[in-house]
Amino acid sequence: LALAITCGVVCLISAKTGYGIEDLITSLHDTWRMKGDIYLVGCTNVGKSTLFNALLQSDLCQEQATDLVHRATTSVWPGTTLNLLKFPVLRPRGWELHLRSRRLARDSWALKEEVLRRKQLYRSTLRPEYATLIGHIGMTLKKERPESDLRIRDSPFTLDESKLKQTHFCYDTPGAVYKDQILDLLTLEELLRLLPRGMITPRTILLRCNQSLLLTGLARLDLLDVPRPQFVHVTVFASERLPIHVLDTCDVNRFLAAHLGSEMLGVPCGTAERLAQLPPLEGRDFTLEGQGWEQSCADLVLSSVGWLSLTFGLGEQVSVRAWSPSGRGLHCRMPALLPAAVQLRGPRIRGTPAYANRRCSALA
Repeated sequence: LALAITCGVVCLISAKTGYGIEDLITSLHDTWRMKGDIYLVGCTNVGKSTLFNALLQSDLCQEQATDLVHRATTSVWPGTTLNLLKFPVLRPRGWELHLRSRRLARDSWALKEEVLRRKQLYRSTLRPEYATLIGHIGMTLKKERPESDLRIRDSPFTLDESKLKQTHFCYDTPGAVYKDQILDLLTLEELLRLLPRGMITPRTILLRCNQSLLLTGLARLDLLDVPRPQFVHVTVFASERLPIHVLDTCDVNRFLAAHLGSEMLGVPCGTAERLAQLPPLEGRDFTLEGQGWEQSCADLVLSSVGWLSLTFGLGEQVSVRAWSPSGRGLHCRMPALLPAAVQLRGPRIRGTPAYANRRCSALA
């Protein structure tokens, strides 16, 4: 049954670093105004439980419930959220919203100083963790208890259900396995290798006509037809632990037969019986039109592995074929999500099709 969903507000957030969470809560206060329950829905491994835990320690949650509600389990393994976890949502009054606005104004100055400090550290060290967007999540009404009050209570800490009858709740729901995902095909060890743990640094590769790019043993790109100068720039967005191989298209099947399941490709891994359980790679053809050498024209999404941004001459037509297990999750995204990322490449590494990485963020 298809549901008509109206999108009111789009917020860029990171539950892992706290970036944008306070803006999300402000949007909920301004637009939703606590008119009903809130449900966190989506596919597996998109961060719903991490977001639930972040909101649990924020102004969205009633203060007395923050230490009583169980945290959601977060894991790379799909399906770790088995029940509907929930916390009572605070319906703020006018004076509470005023106090929140004052706190956010104070915190913004501290956050600006922190961002400036991290920018200086990044420029001096070029360490990617200093380029990560961050944010602070606070609770306006929560007060620190004095040490004299930290005594053992005779009665257990529980929520008074009688006071929550008219209260709305925020729910963390189990994730849905989408048909374009491949996470359900992988073992825990393979998931730990595949999913990025930190900031993704784009890697740019020079790919020539009749060559193929292998991103582990789960994703592949063939360059079928390209006008002169007969090459394109391919910028890879995936975990930096995933190996990239470039070879002639005619040699790909022989290379996969020899190295699938080994450290050479990283993922998948395991015995011959384990590898036999995976569906074979299936391809899908795309034709793209270039936007010039300074910006990528499109992204080719390779299911859960990552995506590739293609860059080549203005107005040129290029034919490619993308591969994934059973052809899952192969899509062309136009325009590219980060079209200028190709400009972050450094000089060409001698004897290889790869470019050195320059700086990984606009913070530089």
